[in-house]
Amino acid sequence: MLDEVYAALHADSRRLAMMGARAIIDKAIGRRIGDKGNFAKGLDELQKANLLSQQERPIIEAAFDAGSAAMHRGHQPSADSLNTTIDIVERVIHAEILEEKAKELVAATPKRAPRAANSATEKRDTAG
Repeated sequence: MLDEVYAALHADSRRLAMMGARAIIDKAIGRRIGDKGNFAKGLDELQKANLLSQQERPIIEAAFDAGSAAMHRGHQPSADSLNTTIDIVERVIHAEILEEKAKELVAATPKRAPRAANSATEKRDTAG
């Protein structure tokens, strides 16, 4: 879907790209927590699950609302508004990918060996 949004972006089909950006956000929420009935409930569930911070929510809401305006109100976004929305969409996707990659990294990283007790410390502790 992102490739199609990029194609619309490069064709200067700003409304279409904005609608696609909105759809990507909606799908990303659904992948994380399932269909909760509407966008606001989905964000509520993401916050309850600690998958979305209070600071991130208005950023995602801004992009989603811009997509809704293009879809339902015929809004023609400026190139700057569209680029900001695409940045937000990429951030959402990047966070989702990084979460999985971080799990893989943790699994692939050897655990630290337990430290051997310092013999000088042990002698002080037992001498007193």
